[in-house]
Amino acid sequence: ITVSVDPNCQPSETYEISLDKSVDQTQVPLGTDVVFTIAVSNNGDPVTGATVTDVLPNGSAYVNSTATTGTYDDATGIWTIGAMTTGQMDTLYLTVSLTEEGVHTNSASVSINETDSDPSNNEDDACVSVPASLPCDGSGISAMAESAAASYQWYKNGIAIDGATTDTYLITEAGEYNYTIN
Repeated sequence: ITVSVDPNCQPSETYEISLDKSVDQTQVPLGTDVVFTIAVSNNGDPVTGATVTDVLPNGSAYVNSTATTGTYDDATGIWTIGAMTTGQMDTLYLTVSLTEEGVHTNSASVSINETDSDPSNNEDDACVSVPASLPCDGSGISAMAESAAASYQWYKNGIAIDGATTDTYLITEAGEYNYTIN
C-alpha cells in the first residue's frame, strides 16, 4: 500500500482565548484605590489582534496601569495586546480610585482576529462595594435591584426581610444589604 498526503489538506487550527478578571478588595471606604487584574490566556493556536475592552464603571477614576504586554489606553478603555503565541498569558493591572458610594462592577472582554472556538470564556467582571452612609435626617437610602426579574428577596445581614420582595428597598438602618432574584 502506498499512502500519500494531499498537499491541499491543511490541519485544522483551533483558536481558544480566555479572560479572567479579579479585584484585590471587594469592599472599601470611599476614595480607596483598588487593583483590577485582567489575565488573558491563549489556550489554542497562535492568534493575532488580541484586544481587551475594559471601560471603567461610573464612580471610579483611572489612577494607573501596568501590562505584561501591550498598552492600556484609559481614554478608550482598550488594552492592545496584539499577537499571542500558544500558551501565552498576559496580565493587566488596572488601578482605579472609587469616587462614589455603591456597587461598582468592572467588566472586561477580549477579542481576536480569528474565530474563537469557545467565546463563552471571553468576558468576566469583578465587583467592589463602597458602603453608603445613611443620611442624618432619617430619610434612608433607596436601593434598586436589576429590573424585570420574576421575583425578589432583600436581606439584611444575611437574614431575609419580611415583605421586601420588589426591585426596590428603602434602607433606614445600618447593616449589610443584598438581594436575590429569580
